[in-house]
Amino acid sequence: MNRKIKLGFLLFFALTPFFCIMLDIIMTIIQPSEINIAVNQNLFDITIASETIYFSIWTSILTIVWATCSIINYYRKPSNKIKWSESEHVLTMIVAYQLLVMLVYTGTIIFANDKIEGMDTWYNILKSILEHWLVPIVIIGFYFYIPRKEKLDAKNYVKNIGWKNCILPIIYIIYITLRAGLIKYYIIHNNVPEETIYQIFPYKGGNPFVDKVYIWLPGYLVTATSGLILGTLFNFLSIKTTNKIWK
Repeated sequence: MNRKIKLGFLLFFALTPFFCIMLDIIMTIIQPSEINIAVNQNLFDITIASETIYFSIWTSILTIVWATCSIINYYRKPSNKIKWSESEHVLTMIVAYQLLVMLVYTGTIIFANDKIEGMDTWYNILKSILEHWLVPIVIIGFYFYIPRKEKLDAKNYVKNIGWKNCILPIIYIIYITLRAGLIKYYIIHNNVPEETIYQIFPYKGGNPFVDKVYIWLPGYLVTATSGLILGTLFNFLSIKTTNKIWK
């Protein structure tokens, strides 16, 4: 890939998710909806905290960090580059997370539209389109067009690399579960109306403190292992694809 074209893609991956996050934060504060005001989400600290409960935001932040480091590497000598962002396997992990975000959001739109939060304002709609569809589609295309240097088969990928893709989702699961549990404790012991709290759990139908175990446990398992499963699939497909493009 031409270096200048690659730089253009990297700038897109660094700036677009950042724009989405900042748009949501700023507009929720200065132009809140009635729902935002009802749960105090228009307050700065509540707005910041509410951003952290979605895996799409975690994925966006990871994408921003990777793309920014890659842009820095563009201007550095090979011996002085940030090795982490140069790894093909890091990009595979990010692409796997991005596809997961797109699939979950698209599936919710199709099968459970009433469970989508924050689609009552123009800025949330714009953010959702960019964050959940445009960025994932573009980064997947980018991934398949880059020539591969490391070519691990599926077995070795899972054994040596793929399992690491489960780390961030597991940390995320622990975080949202701990947060939901502490908020539930606070509500019960302080007689606080639940409707005044913003999103105790980010995804309706998956709260372990409310829903049956056979409902939330599959969701936890899919979230924890999706990075490994999708990463293995992308690793295999990209090697096959780039072999044909760059041979």
